Amino acid sequence: MFIHELAYEKALVELQKVKDHLRTIEELKMITSAKEEVLGRFHPIFTKEHLPVLTEEEFHDFLLFRNNHHWTGLQHNASANCADMDLLRGTLLRLIGTPSASSRTSRPLSL
Repeated sequence: MFIHELAYEKALVELQKVKDHLRTIEELKMITSAKEEVLGRFHPIFTKEHLPVLTEEEFHDFLLFRNNHHWTGLQHNASANCADMDLLRGTLLRLIGTPSASSRTSRPLSL
């Protein structure tokens, strides 16, 4: 074996250890175990069909960590973000309609 092959093998072993450790982290477990629940609840409201009637309550519920199980602190700007719901709806519609996001419209955005 060449020296770079040995380094590569050693790196793979170390990466596997890190991967195994990450599986034990409770927060990561909670995030991944809640995925289907979160997708089931929020994917329907972030579709091009529903966004034109998205309510402030629906959007605010998504911003809360206890509901999205992934991002903390999103709710801090909720009032400002929801101040103009027409603007918010239009922005979200443009976001899901962009070519880079269009491949993801069959599944929720991974924000």
